[in-house]
Amino acid sequence: MTNDTVLWAVDRRGVATVTLNRPAVNNA
Repeated sequence: MTNDTVLWAVDRRGVATVTLNRPAVNNA
């Protein structure tokens, strides 16, 4: 599987935001 299922980013305050990216599940 080449696509990332977990996307994350850290802003300037050091707060991490994690997004689950699973288009095959259709948010089920």
